[in-house]
Amino acid sequence: MNPKTPHICIALMDDPYYKQSAIRVAGALARAGYKVTLVGRRLPGASGGGTTTAQAGVGKAGASGGGPAAASQPFRQVRFSCLFKKGVTSYAEMNIRLFFYLLFHKVDLVCAVNLDTILPCWMISVIKRVPRVYDARELFTEMAELVARPRIQKVWLRIERGMVPRFPNGYAVCQSIADEFHRRYGVQYAVVRNMTVLEDHPRSPRPLEGPYLLYQGAVNHGRGLGALIPAMRSIGLPLVICGSGNYMRECRELVKHYGLESRIVFTGQLMPTALRQYTDHAYAGINLVEREGLNQYYSLPNKLFDYLHAGVPQVTMDYPEYQRVQAAFEVAVLIPELTEEEIVRATQHLIEDPLLYSRLRNNCEPARRLFNWQAEEPVLVEVFRRLMPVNIR
Repeated sequence: MNPKTPHICIALMDDPYYKQSAIRVAGALARAGYKVTLVGRRLPGASGGGTTTAQAGVGKAGASGGGPAAASQPFRQVRFSCLFKKGVTSYAEMNIRLFFYLLFHKVDLVCAVNLDTILPCWMISVIKRVPRVYDARELFTEMAELVARPRIQKVWLRIERGMVPRFPNGYAVCQSIADEFHRRYGVQYAVVRNMTVLEDHPRSPRPLEGPYLLYQGAVNHGRGLGALIPAMRSIGLPLVICGSGNYMRECRELVKHYGLESRIVFTGQLMPTALRQYTDHAYAGINLVEREGLNQYYSLPNKLFDYLHAGVPQVTMDYPEYQRVQAAFEVAVLIPELTEEEIVRATQHLIEDPLLYSRLRNNCEPARRLFNWQAEEPVLVEVFRRLMPVNIR
């Protein structure tokens, strides 16, 4: 690559090895002609080394969320093995590591993914006099984990109020969050939805025998698992939970408490290609969010699109962003509130009504042609091109 090629560093608190949304963004920017580095932390027990170079856009990377088979531009992943694994100290350590990494490496533009990396990105942008972009994957201060802890929420609100107005250039994961940032701070953020790459690939091998329900994604507080697990006592299919997070211990305790060990399977964190096996063969996907803050109410997680692209009907929430998708193509059964009774009602309705199931499944094909990463990618690239033009020969 030409040494004059603009270098974009994307900073995130998560492990970039597993973060499909970050891999898609890096792949898109690499295909647009930029040198790209994803900088994050290596989670305990995670695969891979500390620094890797991933192919953005070639076949296998595309299947992992890197992008369609359109280019072979590389991007790097830098992963810090932190001493502190959780709490304030882990955030502090990661921010210090990010600051010094960005300080001592050439960077022409910094991108902060969520509020927990915004401080070092702002400082480096000021020190090096380079442009900065905010990637609002979440309405961070309205996350359930913070809404439940008002003192900590106030700290993050101060950071948000001080920093977001200093990031006039950015993009949000959905229209509702973009509108909220405009209302709060007057910033005009683009909308880049976290959609699945449109690709036609051979059907993956079946990971389990028989039909099953699938929950994929973070196993965190606020994701409805406290209602879903006991609801499984009255649902006629087993459940597979793919992912890990801060609610995993409680989930296992609930499974044991209700005697559901034979009906609920935990796979842990999976690489995207392995996760796709479970998604491809699921009978239905489960996508639940507790309304404990505006972030949850405005959420538009990529699992909605992963299910849709796999042709898998789903049970999800009757929230604004889900309603937008449902208004275009009926692909889900929406529930008005997150209770065991509503989960059982909607899921059993999907299991027992073959006409409904067939209609939702058939609607997934035209829906995936409309809702896909290829449609979002030009919007993303334009955000960066306005700040950092690049010429591709």
